[in-house]
Amino acid sequence: MNSWDDPSDEETPLSRLDWTLIGLYLVAALSGYILLHGIYRPENMDDAIFLSFAHNHVVRGMEGDLCFGATAGSGGYGGVTFFGKTFTYLYGYLLNFLGWTKGHAHLISTFIIFFAAITWVAILKQLGFSRRLTVFFGLALLIVEPFFSAANQARPDALVFLLATLALLCSVRGWFVAAGFLAAVSMEIHPVGIIAFLWATGAAIAMRWSAPQPKRFPGGTMGLQLALGVALGVLYYLALHHRNLAALSGAVSGGNVGGVYSILIEYFFKTKHYRHLPELALFLSCLLWFLGKRLYRTNRFIPAFILAAMAFATIIRRPSFMYMIYVYPALLLLVLWTFERSGRLRTIAILWLLYLLPQYAWVYAQNHDWNLSQYVAQVQQAVPSDKTPVVGRFNDWFAFMNRSFYGLDYGGDFRNLGLREFYLIEDDAYRQGKYPQMQAAIGSLYTSKEVSRFNGRGEMVVIKKFISCQTRTGDSAKSYFLQKTASVPWPLPSFLP
Repeated sequence: MNSWDDPSDEETPLSRLDWTLIGLYLVAALSGYILLHGIYRPENMDDAIFLSFAHNHVVRGMEGDLCFGATAGSGGYGGVTFFGKTFTYLYGYLLNFLGWTKGHAHLISTFIIFFAAITWVAILKQLGFSRRLTVFFGLALLIVEPFFSAANQARPDALVFLLATLALLCSVRGWFVAAGFLAAVSMEIHPVGIIAFLWATGAAIAMRWSAPQPKRFPGGTMGLQLALGVALGVLYYLALHHRNLAALSGAVSGGNVGGVYSILIEYFFKTKHYRHLPELALFLSCLLWFLGKRLYRTNRFIPAFILAAMAFATIIRRPSFMYMIYVYPALLLLVLWTFERSGRLRTIAILWLLYLLPQYAWVYAQNHDWNLSQYVAQVQQAVPSDKTPVVGRFNDWFAFMNRSFYGLDYGGDFRNLGLREFYLIEDDAYRQGKYPQMQAAIGSLYTSKEVSRFNGRGEMVVIKKFISCQTRTGDSAKSYFLQKTASVPWPLPSFLP
């Protein structure tokens, strides 16, 4: 069971049933991507956050988080000061050409995931897995949630996953310089790119163990080539981020806070309706069967990928189920291979499809009436088209990316912006007190008046103009501020007289 065996020993042509299942998977994948395009997670904050980084960097030439106030190491990306310029260059320049819409950004992610799926097919073929398993792995990768989710978001995960996958392909083909370079570039996009090193190293070791002695790669040569590739990747990183190296370690450690295996806990135990628990039961059952039968003696690649995935979940402690995309390939491969081993690969392929389709149908039923373009047009019409800054929800960024915009979840000290006036887009969540930090800040220092309102997807959206109480004059203004901020534990804004 490796790429040095004669493939004719185990390879059999795909049957009519196989082709039927392939057709069903393709129809399901295309239907899902078409019907859920733009509505899979309509209120996803990461779309606005990461695209604002790209827009600020590529269009405005700014590296920090201008719109949402996060700083690197505070638990988020914080702009592109330390990571992410490869992502912002690719998405930014493509969106300059296509147009800065959420839909276009999702299309870029979708094409990236499709390319990654094809690359995984090439990897498994190189490693000697059967044609049937290889095809079903690639098709399943398109529709299981971690990959489908990445394909329908503007997060950098799709691009990191692709580059890490390409690094793995280079590794299994013996192109170790390219593997090291691509792994380093994937880490420039985001620290989770460390999975590229784990995959490439694990696969290279498994290949050496599996190969006949005359065909093994010399370990020293392999290590030197990987080191050369990594060195080139480090030079690439330094070319992009050399000004900020002094604070790099603090930013990384500050942004990687959480428990061991927090990624797995978030995915299996904290997602809505506990919908991933059936997958956990399936993975554990297959793992116990794999170990009980001592199949690691037959297939060394699956243990290598599982160990790489567990090492990743140990190193990356930030609790985000989005990072499951880097763990899932090992688990998916384990399931498909064990079912193929028992002659039931088609069975699990059918069951997996039946498991996923109702979930995606439910998402469509919940969100099919959402239209971001319509909402953007509504809110642009409701907010006066002057140069006054706008404060709003994440989706509001898409309407006001070309003017000063700040999120209601602004991560920094909003008072330090020193805004004399701004428009605020108020929704039900704001009226219910779900933005306490923002409400405490502006409620003490500003007066407001309603400008307009409209109905947006079942809730009343109110546009208010907030004006600094500085409009009062002389000592009365200062007295007013002292009175309003007496119980607020922060200094007065710098624009006080």
